[in-house]
Amino acid sequence: MGVKAAYEKFKELVRATKDLADLDLALNKITQAVGCDYYAIGHHIDWGTGKPQAFRLLNYPAEWIDFYDRNGFVGRDFVHRASGRTQNPFLWREAHELVEFGAYDERFLDLARQHGLYDGFTVPSNVPGEFLGSCTFATAPGRPLDEDGLILARLVAPEVFAAARRLVGLAKAMECIESALLTKRQRECLIWMMAGKSDWDTGKILGISEATVRRHVNDACKKLGALNRPLLAFLACRNGVISFPEVPAGSYTRNRE
Repeated sequence: MGVKAAYEKFKELVRATKDLADLDLALNKITQAVGCDYYAIGHHIDWGTGKPQAFRLLNYPAEWIDFYDRNGFVGRDFVHRASGRTQNPFLWREAHELVEFGAYDERFLDLARQHGLYDGFTVPSNVPGEFLGSCTFATAPGRPLDEDGLILARLVAPEVFAAARRLVGLAKAMECIESALLTKRQRECLIWMMAGKSDWDTGKILGISEATVRRHVNDACKKLGALNRPLLAFLACRNGVISFPEVPAGSYTRNRE
């Protein structure tokens, strides 16, 4: 079966899943098809905290899962750190190109291999307003990653993550978040507010009065349902109204020289 046909087959399979148990069974089939032994898909959170609307499905060796959770590696391991820096899939051996890879990470990888996880391929899945996440396929010692399998893994991973989000209610929850359409001037005032500028500063930058800036910010609060300015900044980012790169770099930090 070609990669395209396999992708279509598994896309339909994961879209038809009724619960996480169904998705787990589908992941077992997908993992075999991509030439791997293990899979891990989920959010990068501490699973001892009982976070709502988050998920984790994996078939890693039980001893490694226990060791990993007991030592609190979540968010610290190089796969999670690298996933937070890119939306592009990466091989574990390429993680050093995305994050600083030191002796701690070498030791961590060595421990993973001692527990049966030799090599891996990770597809990040970072949805604005949600926990960071990823979908990983890994091999046991002595089994190299299959190039054709990696192509299939790259294609099907987003479908698997989307199915998991649907099954735990995240997709529906995000649909309820309104992305209000702000006017050009409201967005400009909001961006400079998020950059740490006062209403007076913003007015000078935009060539309008301080009172007009205040009015635009207040109107933005009403549209986004924010009770105050910190909440306005949070909602603007979560809802995708403002993206981080739009906020002028360096204008919100002090010179530490």
